[in-house]
Amino acid sequence: MREITFNQIREKNLKLVGRISSVDFSKVILMIERAKDNTAIKYYLMDFIFYNQNTQEGYFKVSFWKD
Repeated sequence: MREITFNQIREKNLKLVGRISSVDFSKVILMIERAKDNTAIKYYLMDFIFYNQNTQEGYFKVSFWKD
């Protein structure tokens, strides 16, 4: 599984498998690691919606894609 951009998703006409969002970045990383075991999922797109470096808080959104 590798990271991909939105433009590449459109060019390759990929299909959305699922999305996750969380305020806890460690949960997002855990879900990416779990998704690696699923052979149908080939790509992921990471969106940082909001992140405060001082407080280490933010809102993260990840989507998973397949061919």
